[in-house]
Amino acid sequence: MTLDRPSWLLLLLALPLLWWLHRRLRAPREVVVAAVAALRGAHVQTARGAARRVLDVDLALLLAAVALLALSAAGLRTGGDGAAILVALDTSASMRVRPGGAGGEDLLGLAWRVARERAANAAPDADLVVVDLDVPQNAERMPVSGAPAPPPTASGGRGGVDDLPASLVPVLERARREGFPGVLLLTDRVLDLGADIVLSGPGVEPPRTAAVVGAILDGERALVTVLRGAETGLALETEVEGRAATRVAVPGGEGLATLHVAAPPRGGAATYRVLGGAGGGPMGALHVTRVGGVSRVRISGPGRAAPRQRALLAALSIEVTESVLDTVEAELVVGGPATAPAGDDPPRLHVAVAPAVDTEDAEDGGVAVRAGRGVLSAARIAAAGELAESVPAPGVTFERRGVLDLAAGAPRGTWTAPDGIVAAVLPRRIVTTLDPEASSSTWHADASFPVFYLRAFELLAGGPDRLRPTDALPLSEIVRAGPPPAPATRDRVASLVRVGGGAQGSRAMPALLALLAAGAVVGAALRGTRRFSGA
Repeated sequence: MTLDRPSWLLLLLALPLLWWLHRRLRAPREVVVAAVAALRGAHVQTARGAARRVLDVDLALLLAAVALLALSAAGLRTGGDGAAILVALDTSASMRVRPGGAGGEDLLGLAWRVARERAANAAPDADLVVVDLDVPQNAERMPVSGAPAPPPTASGGRGGVDDLPASLVPVLERARREGFPGVLLLTDRVLDLGADIVLSGPGVEPPRTAAVVGAILDGERALVTVLRGAETGLALETEVEGRAATRVAVPGGEGLATLHVAAPPRGGAATYRVLGGAGGGPMGALHVTRVGGVSRVRISGPGRAAPRQRALLAALSIEVTESVLDTVEAELVVGGPATAPAGDDPPRLHVAVAPAVDTEDAEDGGVAVRAGRGVLSAARIAAAGELAESVPAPGVTFERRGVLDLAAGAPRGTWTAPDGIVAAVLPRRIVTTLDPEASSSTWHADASFPVFYLRAFELLAGGPDRLRPTDALPLSEIVRAGPPPAPATRDRVASLVRVGGGAQGSRAMPALLALLAAGAVVGAALRGTRRFSGA
């Protein structure tokens, strides 16, 4: 006994609800009369009679009809499963290209139509067990003669990456578990996967269509790379969130082309789309969001005058504010004891941290600063972890205000002097006892000064200012090497048929269950009609 569509069994959850509604509607109702005399001669049910339970035929027929319909919709089959062919669908982006243009059939549809015809010739009484490689745990069973024209894709045809041959593993496990001799794989990739995997292509070679390969930030503009195909008259449409769409012409020719277009604002999104190609499809558009980086910081603390640091932030095109009402991506605290950002406070870079005896109470374990003021040579600093790339030149001198004592956990990066840590990367904050504003410090004149601050802000913001694609495809998915495989022959499809017993009876079971459900509904209706006539 098997179920082709087990999700339909969820209909059985309606049975308790129907029972409750039926009992509620049939329950005795309170009748208000003006005088007891109005009830004289009325039939009175004794307590003994009220306790008796009789079969509620109407309710039984209704519940039976719903249960039978659920089993029929779920495709209940008894006995043998019958003859069947296991089909795997490659629903990746390359299979969504439409050779005939936007209104035509895509490669997956073409491959499905040819494979369905070959299966009907090889085994007209067989069923197709269809698995979408994007959702391999689900399978849909249907007779060859009744298979729908568009292929049943469980993933909804999102058009991602095929991930072959790894994505075939669960399908092969199903084939071995259910006794299939092999798998019919509908794909545009030419693969050598063994005799039990039969490739079947769309029967046509798709044209080289244009695609958006990627987009990166170039200052405040986006540099978009377009892969041109054989089409002419292409345009790149830029749709930035909250703005009107704009278009620029794509230079003629084939191969890669780059175009400077508008970039989304920080935290915003944009879509870059090729227009004028053979249907576009999932490869003709790229969606990006702008993440990371710091454009505005709040400066605070006893030493917030910080002329050297303010000049550096201006040179880095980072806006500075002191207002707690302004929205910022990070905070720069100068001087004072170590304090961790709390709640919705922005992440924090704390420099020139003052000595404090007690460790602060913070989520990252807290920081204590012990005394250790004095001039420190950069040659005596060892950099590690996230701060390893911002090492100052050996001749640089620092003025430090103490040494960090970390209460718990290992920092993600450190600058360490012979007697202890002077800078550390912690969750949501970076702390250093070095004071770049001190007169004895030459750090501000070294190239490591802007490098350290840029690195610190990138770590606090989750990375550099960049465009992050939300649906990027690898070039191997956009450009296929060589023509797709030819459609599988009738004989090759016939070799994949799993022969089983009771095919006709098994296929007839859902129809029989539906007929019984209809009979139960008719029976309940007839009983209601007779009751109404008798009344």
